[in-house]
Amino acid sequence: MNIMSYTTLPKVLTIGGSDSSGGAGVQASVKALSALRVYATSVITAIVNHTTESIDYALPAKVVVQQIDTILNDTGADVIKVGVIPTAVSAKEVAAIMKKYSGLNSKIVLNPSTVSLKGVENEVIDVIKNVLLPMTDVFAPSVRETESLLNMSVGTIKDVKNMREAAKKLAEYGAKAVFIKGNDLPIKTDDKNKVINVLYNAITGELTEFISEYIDIKSVYGVDGAITTALSAFLARSYSLEEACENAVYFVTKAAGQSLSSIRKNAAPMNLMHTLKAPFTKPFLKAVKASLPQGLWERYIDHPFVRGIADGTLPPKKFTYYLTQDYHYLKHYARAAALACSKSNTMATLERNTQTIKDIVDEVQYLHLKYCAKWDVSEEEVLKARESVYCVAYTRFMMDKAASGDLLDAKMALAPCMIGYCELGPRIYHDPKTKREGNPYWDWICQYSSGRSQVMLSKGIAELEELAEHYVGSEERFKDVCKTFEQSTRFEIMFWEQYDNRSELDNELLVFNN
Repeated sequence: MNIMSYTTLPKVLTIGGSDSSGGAGVQASVKALSALRVYATSVITAIVNHTTESIDYALPAKVVVQQIDTILNDTGADVIKVGVIPTAVSAKEVAAIMKKYSGLNSKIVLNPSTVSLKGVENEVIDVIKNVLLPMTDVFAPSVRETESLLNMSVGTIKDVKNMREAAKKLAEYGAKAVFIKGNDLPIKTDDKNKVINVLYNAITGELTEFISEYIDIKSVYGVDGAITTALSAFLARSYSLEEACENAVYFVTKAAGQSLSSIRKNAAPMNLMHTLKAPFTKPFLKAVKASLPQGLWERYIDHPFVRGIADGTLPPKKFTYYLTQDYHYLKHYARAAALACSKSNTMATLERNTQTIKDIVDEVQYLHLKYCAKWDVSEEEVLKARESVYCVAYTRFMMDKAASGDLLDAKMALAPCMIGYCELGPRIYHDPKTKREGNPYWDWICQYSSGRSQVMLSKGIAELEELAEHYVGSEERFKDVCKTFEQSTRFEIMFWEQYDNRSELDNELLVFNN
């Protein structure tokens, strides 16, 4: 894709230090912005020594302002991202020139990376807090930078609660939102280090947390600046604040996971161009769901059939019909998973798909048939029940995709079932409108909101993300798997509705019991 072919390309002006290694500073910002399909302009404020983490040379404030004036007067900017400002004079002049162009309505994203550099004057920090912060739309410090700005000793912020409190304190300086990046504060969960990033929207008063993988800054560098750059890009592309923060963290986590360790002796630069291979800039599954026609996913997981289960008003005859058809569906789901096994090219993927088949067989034999019996539908009745035309259409579509496509094609045809049920289970379980006492479907709700169900969901999503890395390398390929996901989602909606839409075709259909 030639990104320069767009006629209305979003524009981001990045202001900051020059890092001659290319792994941080303005050079890294231009790479990230270009990879995220944003037109990048830049202003150099200083020459930063990435080895000593100090400023080798601060450009005169007059030169910095001239650059900004030229760009904003000619090119303009949807977002202005501000990084290293080496002197108090420069900081004041930058604030003044941005006020001059306030009519452009450019969003201002401030990354106080100056605070982390050695030998910076206290006056610079004061100007950042008292002059630049009140103009800022999103202020994005790290945990340690937050402590410095709030005159706290290192280590004062120990947990997420402290981060929330600090975000609110920083917002008192006038920023519309504060996004504290938590990579300085890894949290141990399930024997892995995780990071919690905290967003405080000062306008709405809402706090949002984003969990991500921990990035070891001893082996990878430029992390915090890259997150702020990516955040600026997504804001320029008109993403909501919450989406921009979430996508920025995802983008940098992926870039760090593909770090270029052979480039230099010390900490490796990140692969900020990784999106040139993958045509999506958010987690794969989120990108796929975002591609669906508006409202389609909600039609599936918030269908009247599901709401009838939640409030206990679904007619039992509809539910028992659904149970018998679900038996056939699960049988063919296992067959499709078996076809997926033949596409597995590693022992790990082969083991995963073999386990999927075993899990489904166990579910049918030890759970589904017994559950049917609770509804007075005997095993014999289930086995003799004819497949509806909807079940036939859906399951043969799944098997066709598994037989004719690659491993990702097979998984995408199966994905809406796995993801949808694991989403709607907790959703209706926690909905205060859901009837619990005396609801004949309560045990079904509990089954799909259980811890086991959520473990399946997280494993399934992780597998799809991994497969997408290997099998999606172009825009056309991405569109193709999105179509498969959409078709299976439509089949899921039809599956809810099959009792009401029964026809003579169901009576004439051959019995598909093997």
